[in-house]
Amino acid sequence: MLEAVELFSDLWIDNVKNEEPMPESFTDDVPPWLVISWVFQKPEVFKAMFRIIEQECDERLEDMFGDDLPVVPFILGQ
Repeated sequence: MLEAVELFSDLWIDNVKNEEPMPESFTDDVPPWLVISWVFQKPEVFKAMFRIIEQECDERLEDMFGDDLPVVPFILGQ
């Protein structure tokens, strides 16, 4: 499915960012942006969201995303 939507990812992400600024502190929008930036290979967004989670979130990534999301082991290098 990634290949089907990847062509439109830049346009979609830019439109979303224009409508609502990227989070600068921890909100419910940060975890989805972390995953979106990982899937669509947006390293600057990924680093910004990961930094917010590291600095401001008391919850563990495993608890935040659950066991079913493969991004957690990848991020943690497991």
